[in-house]
Amino acid sequence: QQDYDIFETVLKKTENKLRSNDYLELRYHNKTTMSLLMKNNILEESYFDEYCGVGIRVLCSGAWGFIPTSIIEKTHILNTIYKAKKIADYLSTKLKEKVYLAPIKPIRGRFSAPIKIDPHSIPLEEKIEILSECNKIMKDNDAEIKSCTSFYNEPHDLKVIQTSEGTCVEIKESKPDFFTSVYAKSSTGEMINHTESIGTLGGFEFIKEMNDPYKMAEKTNKIAREILNAPRAPSGSQIVIMDPTMVGIITHEAIGHLAEADYVLSGSALKDKMGKIITNELISIVDSGKELGSGWLPIDDEGVETKEVTIINEGMLENYLHTRSTAAHFKTEPSGNARAWEYDDPPLTRMRNTYVKTSHKVNWKRNEIIEDTRNGVLLAGDGEGSADSTSEFM
Repeated sequence: QQDYDIFETVLKKTENKLRSNDYLELRYHNKTTMSLLMKNNILEESYFDEYCGVGIRVLCSGAWGFIPTSIIEKTHILNTIYKAKKIADYLSTKLKEKVYLAPIKPIRGRFSAPIKIDPHSIPLEEKIEILSECNKIMKDNDAEIKSCTSFYNEPHDLKVIQTSEGTCVEIKESKPDFFTSVYAKSSTGEMINHTESIGTLGGFEFIKEMNDPYKMAEKTNKIAREILNAPRAPSGSQIVIMDPTMVGIITHEAIGHLAEADYVLSGSALKDKMGKIITNELISIVDSGKELGSGWLPIDDEGVETKEVTIINEGMLENYLHTRSTAAHFKTEPSGNARAWEYDDPPLTRMRNTYVKTSHKVNWKRNEIIEDTRNGVLLAGDGEGSADSTSEFM
């Protein structure tokens, strides 16, 4: 018997305690994480963690009451529900604007991300050996490489969402990731860091079949040394060509976050821009949970079925990303963008897989773009970035 098997009984017992228009949501989350970190060929971290709990939300009189708990026992959960209801009833007297939910069709079913090679089937020793070999490749008696790190992370998530409206879904996923990183120092004392990383939705096939960790380690070393000896980038305004990874960062930070409806309500640069041209007409940006990528989300954390959302269509702002409450505010349909990191976090409006859609109007290849650009800078590779509410990078 699973911990969450008691939810059906709990929901029935609350029927006489909640008003007919009250809404109850139970979101169970079990997460296990195994990670390995090797630095300079020394295993510095071998970590395993497991936690589970349930986030309880009650919507009463236009206000939320939210309480998470790690005690998954029938009487305790019932008492916690009633406490959450009291919180909602109290907050409803203080809120200037009531919370409403856009209607949805209840969903029932099980959803699992495809896994070809179960990570649990790979011996720990084999995973450690991969990290060790990557460390050796990155260092390779290179005097410029002062430190090297390889890291493997293996999270597994099981979520169950059950609501008073009849939704009951189970979602299983695995999203392993891996990175190699070096610190290099030049003869003049300049220190730089370069990291190569991969992540996926699925299993150990992302290392066994889809990627070569040893070539990744070689690339990390090579690029770090190239950066040490590279000239500085030109200053001032420049024509730039961006590779797909850099485009992904810009799309995620400067458009994706600003299209999240809760961010729009707080005053993002996309507020009051609906139906207006905000980019070049060749640009169309989509957010979707359907693709088998790191943002795969068949059902969101409110039990809403995911759908593809066109944020920008040929330059025009067409949609925001919504939870049920923001959809009600904007008088539209929820898009399946409610996401909670852990059971003790309430769902927020957040992206899934966000990307620039291929334009049917152009079909240029990378080399053709470079040849056509007489003076400019090619921006390749990823890095960290953060844009504020005006879409400006900080």
